[in-house]
Amino acid sequence: MSAIELCPGRPRLEAQICNLIPGWHDRSSAVAIQGTKAHDVQAHTLALIYHRPDGFHPASEAMDDMRNHLAALEPWAADAARRCVAYCVALVDSLLAQGMRVKVEVEMHLPGGSTGIQRGGTADVLIFGYDANGVLRKLIVEDTKTGFLDQGEACDHLQLHCYAAMAWEKYEPEHIEVHLAQGRIRHFSAASFTKWDVININRRAYFIVRRATEENHIFSPCINACRYCKALPLCAAARGKIMSDAKRFEMFGADYSDRIKLDDDAKLARRFVEEAKELQAFFREQEKVKQQ
Repeated sequence: MSAIELCPGRPRLEAQICNLIPGWHDRSSAVAIQGTKAHDVQAHTLALIYHRPDGFHPASEAMDDMRNHLAALEPWAADAARRCVAYCVALVDSLLAQGMRVKVEVEMHLPGGSTGIQRGGTADVLIFGYDANGVLRKLIVEDTKTGFLDQGEACDHLQLHCYAAMAWEKYEPEHIEVHLAQGRIRHFSAASFTKWDVININRRAYFIVRRATEENHIFSPCINACRYCKALPLCAAARGKIMSDAKRFEMFGADYSDRIKLDDDAKLARRFVEEAKELQAFFREQEKVKQQ
């Protein structure tokens, strides 16, 4: 969502490029594949712990049951999965210590509702805390990240904010928290929201969606918007910005105050070249398949 807020034209261009080049959207790097597998192991492990008919299963035993799956991962991915599971278990234990009855769900779909996001979203983990009367006192939304890129803090993470708004509308808890668990870089953060916060999130998300679906969509290329854009190597706006920035710095140079912008521009140019090379390799591979 943050990337779309920065560059409203991105979703439509991505859709056009992916329709034009079948299979391009589905490619995944080795690191991304490991991250997906680590995510699956987390979900499976939490299900082993919390989805048993005879009550909660000890986390240590569940991790032991999953040792073969963890061994199949790269060491960094296995460590990230373990940390994210341990973090979730600690959150559950904190609610149990408060005398709450706890329910845990994994990979739960949340309808878009007032955010305007038609397809909604999927929360990695939802932790429900009920009092003795069955009232939902607290709902925790946990999003796990296993990549090396720092996703920042939960209080600034727009995707998580939208999940909070969706979950609030669906379950209507008294209190809601979002937790961003970044297992690989060992960084965990949280944020809580009031009803008025949720209203403001809905307004912001709805505005982002509306801008992204307008006919006269706007392109605003920058590294934070373009880093994972599938359309980057064919984006005329990104190419134009890179060429324009290079020419401007060549003509006028750069002083100390331009250093951060110059670094971001260099990152965008480097990412553009990387994706262009990936696209060339993809076309070559497709050509080989046709010739077979």
